[in-house]
Amino acid sequence: MAESLDLLSEDIYNYIPPPIPLIPKNMYVDDTPLSHQPLILGQIFPHADISQAKIGPEIEMSPGLPPTQTLLSIIDLKSVVYRRDPKSTTTKQELLNLSKFFRLEKPKGNKEIIKDYYTPYENDTTLVFESRFESGNLWLASKVADFEYNLILQNDINTKGNTQWFYFRVSNTPKNIPIKFNIVNFCKSGSLYNSGMKILKYSTSKNEFHNRLKGKNINTNIVENNQLRNEGNNISSKPTGWTRVGEDIKYYQNGIKKGKNGKSYYTLSFTYAFLEDEDAVFFAYSCPYTYSEMMRYLQNLEEVGERGNFLKRRLLTYTIAGNRCDCLTIVAPGTPEEIKKRRGVVISARVHPGETVSSWMMHGVLDFLASDEPEAVILRENFVFKIIPMLNPDGVINGNYRCNLAGVDLNRQWKDPIKHIHPTIFAAKKAIKAFSRERKIELICDLHGHSRRKNIFMYGCDDLNYPESTRTFPYILSKASNFFSYKNCSFRMQKSKESTLRIAIFNETKVLNTYTLESSFCGCDFGPNAGLHLTTDDLKLMGKQLCLAIMINNNLTPINSLQPSIQKSEILEEIKENKNILISCNDDCSSGSDSDPSEDNLDEPVYAKLLQNPSPKKRVSSDAGARKKNAFKKDKLGFQIQLKSSRQVEKPMKIIQKCFNCGEAKDINHVCPKKITMNKTMVHNYTLQESRGGNIRVSLTKRNYNILSKSSNVFPIYTRADGKKVRDQATQTTNVVTSRKGDSNRASLYFLSVNSSPVSANNSNYRKTDALENLVDLEKLRNIFRNDKNILPSLSPMKNTNEKFTKTL
Repeated sequence: MAESLDLLSEDIYNYIPPPIPLIPKNMYVDDTPLSHQPLILGQIFPHADISQAKIGPEIEMSPGLPPTQTLLSIIDLKSVVYRRDPKSTTTKQELLNLSKFFRLEKPKGNKEIIKDYYTPYENDTTLVFESRFESGNLWLASKVADFEYNLILQNDINTKGNTQWFYFRVSNTPKNIPIKFNIVNFCKSGSLYNSGMKILKYSTSKNEFHNRLKGKNINTNIVENNQLRNEGNNISSKPTGWTRVGEDIKYYQNGIKKGKNGKSYYTLSFTYAFLEDEDAVFFAYSCPYTYSEMMRYLQNLEEVGERGNFLKRRLLTYTIAGNRCDCLTIVAPGTPEEIKKRRGVVISARVHPGETVSSWMMHGVLDFLASDEPEAVILRENFVFKIIPMLNPDGVINGNYRCNLAGVDLNRQWKDPIKHIHPTIFAAKKAIKAFSRERKIELICDLHGHSRRKNIFMYGCDDLNYPESTRTFPYILSKASNFFSYKNCSFRMQKSKESTLRIAIFNETKVLNTYTLESSFCGCDFGPNAGLHLTTDDLKLMGKQLCLAIMINNNLTPINSLQPSIQKSEILEEIKENKNILISCNDDCSSGSDSDPSEDNLDEPVYAKLLQNPSPKKRVSSDAGARKKNAFKKDKLGFQIQLKSSRQVEKPMKIIQKCFNCGEAKDINHVCPKKITMNKTMVHNYTLQESRGGNIRVSLTKRNYNILSKSSNVFPIYTRADGKKVRDQATQTTNVVTSRKGDSNRASLYFLSVNSSPVSANNSNYRKTDALENLVDLEKLRNIFRNDKNILPSLSPMKNTNEKFTKTL
């Protein structure tokens, strides 16, 4: 026995079998992008711009043409070589009804086989366009001439515009022939293309060759090596990933009407000569960062075992289309008391799906915080980070620039979000407010892109009593980063922007360091990076420098990252000495997160129809007694939606008449078992009517009243003046009518002697109901009411009048 105890105490774990392996926690079955339209999945590109490109010269924008044309007038439908929706026959873009999503009907997936819209014939140089892939945006392409094409971008879903982001593929390319592209439906009046920004391009053939060569062992197969060398001779340069290209880039007003407000569209025109024959080339507004790419990156973060100690990933909510919106928590392990003392940091990105630069900065934030660098370790030990990498997955997947699937700018919904229309904002705001109640918040920062300014800068809030409090952190960041420009920062709090994250969360949480970090789509105009486009490496470095600024602001000196070291005390003294630092930038060129509300939103009546369930189909029912369908239904949103009701003839309700004495159903063959039995001719047509006071009285037609008067000797009733039944006629008082106390609001019963004289119809003291009441044994009726009120339902032919009839009697 002692030996067994020793075995249990010392070597028990050696005899326990290992646990059954479970599915790893980082395996997700719901991370596949869902869309209402078919998509080509699996297109992944390298994560870096290898070479920095110079910004071109600035071009003065021409006045442009007055709006006199329409999109349909400049597009020859016979020359269309691509449509995103092959079933469409015009330039009009259809709206998406959202009711099926609110009924929790997720998209069925991408089972449809996608074929090229245009198939070139032999020796045909017509370009083949494609945008039906994740984040793609091109609605229509029309061939104007042999080497010129007019392109129309897809509107943000359920909007009238918001066209800025483009991303499409071109194949069947001819080598060294300049081809002109005209994108004719831009909405903004200004663009960085006139400031020297160039088009982003990715060549599939060049990069695929070098990717294959990188994975080959040159000494293994001589034949295959020769094939690779021959293929390499046809490649004119080294792999470059995404690069900046384009000649004769212009952005101008084109004279095409935009809606009914008299405004005009704008055209982006550029020329490009392809370097290879039969190449597949992608063009984009900025370097793409898709939803699938983010899901793959987050999974890679979790796969490293050591990161599981400080990085936790959880589902924040699902979007309208059913895509995941994740939230990451990054904090070093510690005791509950230690973790409770740490301050919080909230960083979010990609609320505007076309601002891909924000995802690259977020990529740099996550790379740094999940690394083994000493500064990252210090941050994890002193702060709790809540990271939301992508706030608008639906917009990212479907190629929107600014809105979600409901056609709503989510950065205008932070003040009062609706759970089912703005699910990610509703969940994010709830989480941020709960986080602020749990601990003190050091920083709340939302990452964005800007389409009209150069450099990277911030929008912040203003504290009139202590303006230095909101300006210190951006000034520290300007010292820590060569890309950040403090003079471009603005701290104005306009009323029109009070529903943005920056102002709405600041007003509710009172966190002074609440900002939006804006990165230019172009590049910088100061410092060592002046005149160069920002690359993805630059943007990731900016994300790291944002984290280092948090350390400096809390006097946690970085070890090796910044030279020379920056001290917060020195920066505060510099701010006190130089009051110009407190002056906010007044050049409020709104085109990023703080841009004015869009004129491209749908009208309210049109938008309301997109939230309603479609009218149900008419159903032919064989049941004659089927109920009429309700004309109103409430959907998941709580809206009352009127439906088109089918034409149905409302049939009168069939009332089952009951015997007044015995309460049984009265038909032709009914024989009343009670002592007093009524002839069917006496009660054939009586009805119950409701008086103004809400009481019930029995009324008869004039014909039946006369019948009762003539046939009253059939069943004689002998009563006294007080209404009490007597044995014979001798004790009866003649021509005496008794009644209850008069009450105009209550019905009174009148009882008439059998031997009384005929009642005049003009006499107001009598009623036609007296003839029926004369046949009732009053004493017996009163005893029934007093002793057993449950019998009342059998006394009334209409169930809904029982209560009023009881009160009357």
